[in-house]
Amino acid sequence: MNPTVQIRKAALADMEAIREIYNEAILTTTATFDTEPKSTDERLQWFLSHDERLRLGEAQLRRLCSERGLDWDRLSEEEREEFSNRLLHEE
Repeated sequence: MNPTVQIRKAALADMEAIREIYNEAILTTTATFDTEPKSTDERLQWFLSHDERLRLGEAQLRRLCSERGLDWDRLSEEEREEFSNRLLHEE
């Protein structure tokens, strides 16, 4: 039996687990340039700043989509990805 993996946007309730995973990586890998474990407050600030940037990025994508006569809410995930990729490669 193959396990099922579900990918979703991180929620505030996930912050402690995210902090624990990240701190373990700081202490045991070279995956980050951070050298000291992060506090819950530091990770919360990081999370909130990324959440704001994601909202701003989505707002820009919605605007660009609308300018091209498309409705972001009616696009499938695949269509959204294709739209975003086309934007990245426009000249």
